[in-house]
Amino acid sequence: MKGRETDAEPEGGAAGPADPGPALRRLLLLFGVAFAVRLLYLLEIRSAPFFDVLIVDARGYDDWARRIAAGEWLGGDVFYQAPLYPYFLGVVYAVFGRSLFLVRALQSLLGAASCVLIALAGERFFSRRAGLTAGWLLAFYAPAVFFDGVVQKAALGLFLTSAVLFLAARAVERPGKLALFLPGLALGLLALTRENALAFVPLVALWPWFRLRERPARFRLRLIVFFAAGLALVLLPVAWRNVRVGGEFHITTSQFGPNFYIGNNEQADGMYVPLREGRGSPEFERADATELAEAALGRTLTPREVSRYWTGKALAFMRSQPGRWLTLMGRKLLLTWNAAEVADAENLETYRRWSWLLAALSRVFHFGVLAPLAAAGLVLTLGQWRRLWLLYGLLLVTTAGVALFFVFARYRFPLVPVLVLFAGAGLPALWHAARRRHSRAVALPIGMACVVAVVANLPLLAQHGKTSSALMWYDIGSTLGRDGRHAEAVPFFRKALEIDPNHENARFDLGNVLSKCGDLPGAVEQYRLVLSLNPKHAEAHYNLGNLLAEAGDLPGAVRHYEAALAAKPGYARAHYNLGNVRVKQQKYDEAAAQYRAAVRIDPDFTAAYNNLGNVCMLRKQYRHAALHYERVLELDPANEDARRNLAAAREAIAAGERAR
Repeated sequence: MKGRETDAEPEGGAAGPADPGPALRRLLLLFGVAFAVRLLYLLEIRSAPFFDVLIVDARGYDDWARRIAAGEWLGGDVFYQAPLYPYFLGVVYAVFGRSLFLVRALQSLLGAASCVLIALAGERFFSRRAGLTAGWLLAFYAPAVFFDGVVQKAALGLFLTSAVLFLAARAVERPGKLALFLPGLALGLLALTRENALAFVPLVALWPWFRLRERPARFRLRLIVFFAAGLALVLLPVAWRNVRVGGEFHITTSQFGPNFYIGNNEQADGMYVPLREGRGSPEFERADATELAEAALGRTLTPREVSRYWTGKALAFMRSQPGRWLTLMGRKLLLTWNAAEVADAENLETYRRWSWLLAALSRVFHFGVLAPLAAAGLVLTLGQWRRLWLLYGLLLVTTAGVALFFVFARYRFPLVPVLVLFAGAGLPALWHAARRRHSRAVALPIGMACVVAVVANLPLLAQHGKTSSALMWYDIGSTLGRDGRHAEAVPFFRKALEIDPNHENARFDLGNVLSKCGDLPGAVEQYRLVLSLNPKHAEAHYNLGNLLAEAGDLPGAVRHYEAALAAKPGYARAHYNLGNVRVKQQKYDEAAAQYRAAVRIDPDFTAAYNNLGNVCMLRKQYRHAALHYERVLELDPANEDARRNLAAAREAIAAGERAR
């Protein structure tokens, strides 16, 4: 690994000066600047209205971490999501209390440490100059700054990926007895942050076997054994925990099948689409995957069986429509290597409006710039492939791991540490060649960089920034609405609609919160606008029917309840409320028919049984009324209204018998 460090020789290892002082000072400067950049960014976005509002995955992690901090360390089921980041948050909350700024600051420290680890890894793979260049590139890489400032696992994943790269390179440079134990430990932790990191295991395990061919096979085998021991030390307790609480052996999580299906089905477009529309939050994902699978198979399923069901559906699509699947895979590969940061909730586009620093960095240094620089470095170092194959393997495996599922910016973010290493190796060589006017030496790498630049900057998702910004504002409003903070949610929904006036869900939910705030005319207006976008929106018809009934417009309410039922025939609540309106109109036969329809759809609908009993009382069908009230009490023995109604029905029955 040793070699001379010159501009013209990026392929050599780093011998380094005898005095470590200058090198250490460079690394400390790198750490300090990287942390300062991230801290400045945090101070800028601290005033953003969404800083303390956690949405989608961030909310799920926060809820999980709070339970952990409260003492729920073991949990009650097989892990569905990667657990390390929620446990990281839980420890922070338990020790320091819940402070989202502190969490972001700690992640910024991890981000700065990642820059140092990348510099050290680059020094060992290439040269000290290449390593420092890579570290500085990561320090100012806009998505890295962004991800370090959101409550997501990307920052922890970056740190652990950088640690794996450094420790693996160091293991070959200094192959002691325990050299590969620490890479195994780090990779195990990474797999508990990103499950697909398990695909790195054979690459890292075999890395010293081939790189240390001059060593005896027994020695190399011992390194692999220690690597496996480090991996097992982290993963086996998690597998044991899953067996203990869930009764099944899972090394990490049980969500492979649903995620694989989301990325590989007839309707897939390469990005995330929840199994049920509008239910993309963690609190819904597992339940929806389980309920849909159990409904399809007609029995209760274990987590493994749920995963197998969705995996089977994805494989069936791939076998039945191979051409369509290959086209989909091509699109996902292009998205993986595209400049667009495909957001799932919080997006860089919105955050940079609150930070001049992030705005400046994202214009100058984004994925569409990094990928071409890395391509040039990769071409320049191809002659060293026997020494660098681990990096090539990690690039291929990570790309495949993203494209086989679906594309998110934070899912493809693990490509960045390897890309900055190649970019760090390429930039000094290009600079050296340019100074010495060695144009022929750099023609191929520059040509490759130009090709990658064109491909990476194709406008595949021209409107994605606008759409994802609208989605983020919508998710914030939805979160506040679910928390009962209806008035606070209103401006966020309105902001989403400013960006995308045709955002159907934002209009519908705005109508809901306006209704809760007492602004009934405003709510009616929003529901009517929803119906202008989608005349078959059953819930909008239903809610509008409720408001019209409350305002006394009974014919209008009937029209919208009937429209809701036409759009969604199994809508028990619409039948129930239509029955209530028919009672007000004194159309008791029609009211009874609606209540019966409601309980046919939902046999546990106690309010419908109770009101059906009330209609029977109005029609002097006292025995029928008593049967309905008894049914309510079977389902809800504490229902005092039904108990009083039943007493009245029995008294009427007794009075009728006395009258005979």
